[in-house]
Amino acid sequence: MNKTIAYSEVHISKLISPSHTYPTGRVHAGEIMQIMYDAARKVAIKHAGSRDVTVIRVDEMVFLHPMCVGTVLTCHACLTFVGKTSMDVEVNVYVEGLGASKAALTSYFTMIALDEHQHPTPVPKLELITEAEKRRFTEGEQRYNLHHAIKKTV
Repeated sequence: MNKTIAYSEVHISKLISPSHTYPTGRVHAGEIMQIMYDAARKVAIKHAGSRDVTVIRVDEMVFLHPMCVGTVLTCHACLTFVGKTSMDVEVNVYVEGLGASKAALTSYFTMIALDEHQHPTPVPKLELITEAEKRRFTEGEQRYNLHHAIKKTV
């Protein structure tokens, strides 16, 4: 059964506290990565209908805005592309302080669905509804093909 992008999308918010930061008040990059991973994993598990998934690749992370104590970090995660067993999950991070919400970073996580024996297992196809979803699917497929081409040369 095909599933829509909206079916599995996730929003996660977290208030940045001193325990998430360096003494200077800036958040640990590892804290942000963990929240992003959790969001991507939830999307992949929901879409795959699997109890377990694993990450095999995370595309580059470029921080556009600082994240400090007292800001709210919000992750929006959704599928962009689905292969046979793999899922490309886009995770956008926004920061909210005293002003409006600002885009802080975007990254793509490639997740693989696993069966009870920890082997890759097929996932449902993605039902694309809007033109934007179709465009993002094509972009995800291009990333997938590029990574596979690079992997073959290594």
